[in-house]
Amino acid sequence: GAIDKEYLPIEGDATFRTLSAKLIFGDESAALAEGRCATLQTLSGTGAVSVAAAALCRMAGARTIHVPDPSWGNHGHIFRSAGLEVQNYAYLDHRTGTTLDFDGMRAALSGLPRGSVVLLHACAHNPTGIDPSG
Repeated sequence: GAIDKEYLPIEGDATFRTLSAKLIFGDESAALAEGRCATLQTLSGTGAVSVAAAALCRMAGARTIHVPDPSWGNHGHIFRSAGLEVQNYAYLDHRTGTTLDFDGMRAALSGLPRGSVVLLHACAHNPTGIDPSG
């Protein structure tokens, strides 16, 4: 086939974005069917976090983001650079240093006001490697 050397549109490849949304939300997702999901293809995880931080602050009007304790070292810098205040919630059980503090995390997140912005690591939490689904 022919090689296309043109840049992708600013939002990324449409097919990739559509298939990614279906993978994450499921083919039968009401949110997808109702057009309530937005997708954006980014360069790397850092690029994705940076774009998300800017969008949360500038477009959604967010002022604070809650990140796990600990979180990847760049997260705080990226979010603060976008204009967000960074607050931590319990994640690592500091008594063991290797397990999830589920009760602490649940209590912290349950106490947040409705509409709060929370950073969740879907898997392989950085830097602990803890997977809350396991």
